Amino acid sequence: MKQHTLFHQLIRNKKGLKPKSSSMSEKPFTFKCTLSIKFPRRIDAERTMKSLEVDEEPSNKITKLFKIKEESALEVTICATEAKMLRVGVSSFCDFLRVALLCLNEFS
Repeated sequence: MKQHTLFHQLIRNKKGLKPKSSSMSEKPFTFKCTLSIKFPRRIDAERTMKSLEVDEEPSNKITKLFKIKEESALEVTICATEAKMLRVGVSSFCDFLRVALLCLNEFS
């Protein structure tokens, strides 16, 4: 949930996507990728979101925002200060998503 708060603070900043906290990076989050993953049931999308959003990013150069869209689609927006960090964030998210989907498949 901490990532949601940070993302909303970044969006509200009128000078662009810059973190307000002095402990965070001073660079703007100019790189962005939005992924949409459709699930057969809304409960699966919600469980996946709850599983993935609890982990904080190891770097303050990346942030993620999770939303449930439409009937059963999980939308994830990943923002980063550098293109390389965006690639790292997206790659890491896809790895964790794969594990979450395998668990859903096995236990649902």
